[in-house]
Amino acid sequence: MKIALIGNYSLLGAKSMFLYAELLRKTLVKSGHDVRLFQPKPFFNKIDFKIKLLKKWLGYIDNYIVFSLTLKKKVSKFDIVHICDQANSPLIFFLEPKNVILTCHDLIIQKLVNNSKLDKISLTGKIYQNLIIHFIRGFKTIICVSESTKKDLLKLIKFKKTKIKVIHNALNNKFSPTSSIERKNMLKKIGLNYKYLIHVGANIWYKNKINLIKIFYIFFKFKGKNEYKLVLAGEKNTEEINSLINKLNIKNSVINIINPNHNTLCALYSGAEALVFPSLEEGFGWPIIEAQSCGCPVFTSNKSSMREIGLKSVFYINPFNKYKAAKIINTKLNSTEKIIKKGFKNLSRFGEKNMITKYLDVYNEFKR
Repeated sequence: MKIALIGNYSLLGAKSMFLYAELLRKTLVKSGHDVRLFQPKPFFNKIDFKIKLLKKWLGYIDNYIVFSLTLKKKVSKFDIVHICDQANSPLIFFLEPKNVILTCHDLIIQKLVNNSKLDKISLTGKIYQNLIIHFIRGFKTIICVSESTKKDLLKLIKFKKTKIKVIHNALNNKFSPTSSIERKNMLKKIGLNYKYLIHVGANIWYKNKINLIKIFYIFFKFKGKNEYKLVLAGEKNTEEINSLINKLNIKNSVINIINPNHNTLCALYSGAEALVFPSLEEGFGWPIIEAQSCGCPVFTSNKSSMREIGLKSVFYINPFNKYKAAKIINTKLNSTEKIIKKGFKNLSRFGEKNMITKYLDVYNEFKR
């Protein structure tokens, strides 16, 4: 089968979307299919503008106008055209809808668009998100990465349930416990000689990092000074995060590791006492199964897709009740052996073979 994957524009961020597209590409190739991944390249955005908003909109022009001008011709001879992120749903306007499939990862931002009580989205942002919702309606088949995302989609758009398929993501890379010697050497290089909790993720509001730090502060008081650190792995801390850390006087107990490479991330998971992942919303939640693959117990929110991904293999906390969350972490850290075993067992649901079989079923059904 000839399959064209439409990936994301590099300068617009969304690292997880690149990981997803590459995961899909390599697993389809392994299965013997002819696969091409098409991604927009910078054109106007190569111009050196210092105005951040202007550069952002030039990126949109590159993505939705420059890229689209040649896209239809490029994918015309493919059996399936798979747009890998709902943010690129407007591209269907330039394609033949009969063989185009969309993956919907989450609708967290889209759900907020018409909520007058929230001001997290600018006017232009609302217009953009409404366009995404509008074009999602034009797809005949949509793949959601979780039942949680499917539920959100059906709330936003009138769509036949039979046309929405739920396929969980597989792990986006090889995660496994790092050997004791290798782990110690790697962690020593970054100054981690203490027990620590870890969070992996971006700074976007629904990752709930502000409450995470407050939860750690309460946990910190339970345990006593200098016994535990908190590792924030991912993006550089925002001013708001650093301000809170300073205010709580825990600057020496919070370590920000910016964009760790894969081997370092495996070592961080392997050495951590636990992953704390108190997101308010997630479309899927890769860090949960990444941590479990490395033998790291997981504390996560009792909301959204986290329950679906974790089932009974994680400890659940209420991300709004900081004191109770800290108390649960403090208590359950003393007995993690069973939950670690359950975590390894949970991983059988997220294998590459299982995922790609389901994708091929959708492709074959769609071709009929």
